Amino acid sequence: MANKDRAIAALADPTRRAIFERLRLGPLPVAAMARGLPVSRPAVSQHLKVLREAGLVDDRAEGAQRIYRIDPAGLGAVRAWFDQFWEANLGSFRAEVEAGREKEISLTAGDRLITPQKARRIPMNLQIKPAPVRKTIAVDASPSRAFEVFTSRMIRWWRPEHHIGLSPMKELVLEPRVGGRWYEVDEDGGVCEWGKVVAFEPPSRLVLAWQFNQDWKYDANFFTELEVRFIADGAMTRVELEHRNLERFGDKAEEVHAALDSKDGWTGALAAFAAHIEQAT
Repeated sequence: MANKDRAIAALADPTRRAIFERLRLGPLPVAAMARGLPVSRPAVSQHLKVLREAGLVDDRAEGAQRIYRIDPAGLGAVRAWFDQFWEANLGSFRAEVEAGREKEISLTAGDRLITPQKARRIPMNLQIKPAPVRKTIAVDASPSRAFEVFTSRMIRWWRPEHHIGLSPMKELVLEPRVGGRWYEVDEDGGVCEWGKVVAFEPPSRLVLAWQFNQDWKYDANFFTELEVRFIADGAMTRVELEHRNLERFGDKAEEVHAALDSKDGWTGALAAFAAHIEQAT
């Protein structure tokens, strides 16, 4: 049972917090989490026990070891508690803008200071961070088939010019499990990592960690989330894509957003996916 007080107390310990953060890209055994930490493996197990009792992680047996993952319910309780402060402060910001006070408001969007004069022209539904890229397309297939083509036959519909290897891309692999790798294999035998599988829920939902940074290079310590949903819509399937956390690109967030939102980005990728399904039908 999630308890936000116990969860917040559990995360106050820096070592425990570091262990918890290692689970953000998928389930791990104790040995993998202990690697590189300044504590012993038994100590890591004790920290995981505290996190489990706080409702932040759960575990399952896999052979002779136990695999740990983040418990969404526990994390949701903590997030809901923090969200109340954001909502309250956004309300205060709105009151400040509407009052038209002439002092500068210490709020930045990227590296642009928002003064009261500029703030009066900002819609009240302002989102400070770049909005996620959202795309929707209908395909002539069942959700199960659309999911299967999207995940296990990605090389057949992915546009070949969109790759990061030094030679042409030969294969694009998505391992069908939480924590699985997402990577390309090139004609010269090179392997380039793209990201990780965060959620794999056939035939309805896929979440990937997109680990390309603002320079379009793989970065093991960086990720944004890509979620794809497959929803039955009569004889068709509605595919809804959302690429979020774009604020993590920093000063290049708007530039990256524009690229991902263009025909060379997810607009073109989903069109190619739909065309492949239509041709294969």
